[in-house]
Amino acid sequence: MKKIKQSKLNLFYKATKIKEFDKYPLNPSQWPEDWRRIYTKLYPRLDKVQLSKKVKMISQSLSSVLLERKSRRDFNSTGKVTKKILSSILFHSAGIVPNKDSTWDNTRRFYPSAGARYPLELYLITNKVFGLKPGLYHYSVSDHSLDILWLNNKLTTNLANISGQKWVRKANILFIITGVIERTRTKYKDRGGRYIFIEAGHLAQNIYLVATAIGLKTCAIGGFIDDKINTILDLDEEVERALYIIAVGF
Repeated sequence: MKKIKQSKLNLFYKATKIKEFDKYPLNPSQWPEDWRRIYTKLYPRLDKVQLSKKVKMISQSLSSVLLERKSRRDFNSTGKVTKKILSSILFHSAGIVPNKDSTWDNTRRFYPSAGARYPLELYLITNKVFGLKPGLYHYSVSDHSLDILWLNNKLTTNLANISGQKWVRKANILFIITGVIERTRTKYKDRGGRYIFIEAGHLAQNIYLVATAIGLKTCAIGGFIDDKINTILDLDEEVERALYIIAVGF
């Protein structure tokens, strides 16, 4: 077997190896505040679009959804997704699991997160959604709403160029997963970098399965020009970075 070349990826692997375990306090009450608090991105000055709190439960069996799930790029340029469908995708993939304990720091999501740090943020570029103007939105998980960041009907074309995937122009929605690095790194140090990438995969699979159950096509994109997409999202790369794109539509 050939040895792995001394690539940047190999250096990242070596730099994030666990050599010995830190001795964390067993009692969470003794943890630093940054380990116990759940952080989320807020845009308090921007207008919001409130999504339906009455989300229709998915009735299709998991086994049938798993069998049907596959990447599809043959989107129909005329079909439109409703806000109710979008609300369901967001809730079941990235939303907060209903719980009698309403304390924010005790909430959990529909995907696993290392240490419940929840470093991921979810942005949407909408193209063909009833009741939503084409543009860029941010999913506010704390109140299940959309922050309106930028109304622009050319964003899907821009993203097609940034990703080198011309077919995304026909998608109804483009979900962009980003990672706020320090939320996880504060507890797990450089090893947390691995966990954020893993977590992005968890969330992406949720979007795949929920969209499939609803009858939509889905395709994930891992290749894109990072600097350009981070600029569109107005991200400081030292703090938050784009990780993954998922196209969804009819």
